[in-house]
Amino acid sequence: MTVLQFLAMALLPMVSWSLSIKSSPFNCRTGNKACRSFSHPAFLAGRDTSKKVFVPSSRINQKLHASQQPEEMTSSYDIDDEAEQTLATRVVNGDAPHTIYDDAINGYNQASASERYASTLEQFSLTLPTVSNLPSSRPISPNDVFCNRELKLDTLKAVGFDMDYTLAQYQQPAFDKLAFDGAKEKLVHSLGYPVEVLNFEYDHTYWVRVELKDYGEHDFLDEKTYEEIYRHIRECVDLCHRDGVIKDEVARDPEKYLVLDKGLVPMLKKFRENGVKVFLLTNSYWEYTSTAMNYLFHEKKVDMETQTRNEWLELFDLVVVGSCKPAYLTDPYLNLFRVVPENGSLRNTDGLFEIEALGENGAQKFLEIGKTFQGGNWNHLQAMLDIEAGEEILYVGDHLYADVLRSKRALGWRSCFIMPELPEEMRIFEKQLGLRKAIMELRNLRQEFSQYSDMLTRKFESSGEEMNEDWERQFLQIEDDDAIIKEKLADANLEYHSAFHPRWGQMFVAGYQDSRFGYFVKNYACLYTSKATNLGQTAMTKSYRTSGELLPHDNDMKDEFVVFVDEGDA
Repeated sequence: MTVLQFLAMALLPMVSWSLSIKSSPFNCRTGNKACRSFSHPAFLAGRDTSKKVFVPSSRINQKLHASQQPEEMTSSYDIDDEAEQTLATRVVNGDAPHTIYDDAINGYNQASASERYASTLEQFSLTLPTVSNLPSSRPISPNDVFCNRELKLDTLKAVGFDMDYTLAQYQQPAFDKLAFDGAKEKLVHSLGYPVEVLNFEYDHTYWVRVELKDYGEHDFLDEKTYEEIYRHIRECVDLCHRDGVIKDEVARDPEKYLVLDKGLVPMLKKFRENGVKVFLLTNSYWEYTSTAMNYLFHEKKVDMETQTRNEWLELFDLVVVGSCKPAYLTDPYLNLFRVVPENGSLRNTDGLFEIEALGENGAQKFLEIGKTFQGGNWNHLQAMLDIEAGEEILYVGDHLYADVLRSKRALGWRSCFIMPELPEEMRIFEKQLGLRKAIMELRNLRQEFSQYSDMLTRKFESSGEEMNEDWERQFLQIEDDDAIIKEKLADANLEYHSAFHPRWGQMFVAGYQDSRFGYFVKNYACLYTSKATNLGQTAMTKSYRTSGELLPHDNDMKDEFVVFVDEGDA
């Protein structure tokens, strides 16, 4: 990989909203130039927004191409060249029909709910009239809210929302292209990068690919490490968010960049009507927040007089802009300022001390003075909400690191992760169920071959016999059959993952294990869903329940063909 190729590859994902994805450290070489190992958010994340399919950086955690792999790199995993867990070096048309297994699913099971649950109800001697009223099939939709950690809505005292990519969804690829083009200009004109960078084209369906070679014709780049180049790109993209390159354009033409959601206002009102405090916590500053929220509230671009009224504030108990997450969630020394909504000016406040000085109901009195703020930290927020326990707060955001991981790990807040790519991921998964089932059956067969080989080995060792033609034939037959399955699995798994994306595969899975993305979603997002307004579609008494997880020993035993051998009874 040349330096300019790296630059192009790093520039595309940096402008994507998916800055929360953390890729595992990996090393690469380009001639005599070393690429430092690092694991910064979104280093190699990208996405196919034409299909709204996420392109996970974790796929890079598979095996590197042989030409890139450091000589000292070794692995104890069963990963083979051109085999079942290698996708990044092979390209397959993801839209091609299956050539190995037929994955057709002939609709849902049309048995009534009473029939589906008959044996269970009989086992527990239950008579439940409601069961007969249930639909014959259990519907599952991308608009559902999925649960990793059990949560009861009626135990929450406050629900908070990020704004960008959470309450405010953006039209793609138009919005991301603003950052991409702005970053190119800053790299060349402010940091002295080669003018060829201006020729990079934003390809929202895939990584940017360039044919430019770097064999020393750019002394400027020869003196830069890949980590420095990455840092420069990150700085330029961040500056685009701060200096108006992106948000000034959105403010001029919100219809082009913002997505309206008619469920937004009803959801926020529903929470407040049920006694749940609602707050907005965003890194965007007041001017842009006011513009975006006015557009979403009125469902059109408003005049200046209407905007200064900021009628959307009635939906919230508290609004914090310019929060500087994730520092907001970890640094207790960040200062809080009041925002004057009419003109966006800032005023000093003593924050915690002022609330305490106001005496009884100090938080309520403090917010009656004004409920719009800039900066501060989580101590201010919980004091203003009059909430002590982090578990009584649900925070909803799109950034896996700044919104979900930090609020959960540092403060114990409950978390809901927003994933716009989820609908397409689910659609493809549903179509691939047949192929996936066949793949897992072949993997189970390999596992049985392995167990049989172990059993045969023990039998041979206890026999006291020398290795002879008969024993050798049995062992070789197992190896031959296993090799056949392994080769078939390589093709089948490639076909399966390619249906999600022709190079990077399924978002949540790397090979047969959770991707880094999937790992963090599973461990830190109490809930996850495709858009924030899905939370408004459920009753406030809703209890979100996990589907239940099994460790490998329990997962193996649930197979109906498995026989448990209790050696303790021997």
